[in-house]
Amino acid sequence: MITILTPTFNRAYTLERLFNSLLSQSCKDFEWVIVDDGSLDETSNIVNNFIEKNLLNIKYIYQENQGKPSALNNGIENSVGDYIFPVDSDDILTSDCIATIRKRIEFHKSKSHNFSGLCFRRGDLTGVALGKIIQDENLEFIHCNATDIKNFFQVDMVYCFKKEYMLSNKFPSFNNEKFVPELFIWNKITDIHPVYVYLNKVIYLGEYLPDGLSANFKSQLKSNPNGFLIYYKDQIFREVSFKNKLKMIIRALQCYFYRIMR
Repeated sequence: MITILTPTFNRAYTLERLFNSLLSQSCKDFEWVIVDDGSLDETSNIVNNFIEKNLLNIKYIYQENQGKPSALNNGIENSVGDYIFPVDSDDILTSDCIATIRKRIEFHKSKSHNFSGLCFRRGDLTGVALGKIIQDENLEFIHCNATDIKNFFQVDMVYCFKKEYMLSNKFPSFNNEKFVPELFIWNKITDIHPVYVYLNKVIYLGEYLPDGLSANFKSQLKSNPNGFLIYYKDQIFREVSFKNKLKMIIRALQCYFYRIMR
């Protein structure tokens, strides 16, 4: 089984859109684990309404507000799927998403390939792939680690990892902080085995909202200097190009500055 893991905080206004996209899945052999990170809106009422409809296998977990990394850790621990597919509460899935993931997992398992999971493209709400366009129609997938994927596509990608690797690589926590970049953990998982990256297959649609993490990077950096620092220090040694290494060093220095100023 695949576990769709959705950490959420005050996103009652987007959850129904995601719920409807899950109802539209051609394959419904999945569980949906929703970890409510202390929402103050109508999230609990909306999710309980989903559960009452009894149309999907839903598990709802409430926790005091601790941040997305903590919510992901909590959801992983309470999931039953062999594979964990993190899906943000403001995004949606294409109708063939779960069927595609299952089919590709079975394919690579049949070939006895060592892999930690799969990676696919994100698209905008119209279905157009975000990031670098791949012109080679004869190349369906590559075997790759998370940093190389980031540098190649220049955009966030979508991962579905084996649960065992997510359990052994949980997000770290820091006092009075609520965020650690996900790539820090994705790197550690793909150090075990690379993922199979599907170059042109879009299975995940979304948009960057004004209250999202991407739109509030500077304030996140100030509020979570230790969480970002552990990522940037690790990333310095992963980057190959001098330009990227320098960028990571500068970001790490910013983190040290913000940590001192707290």
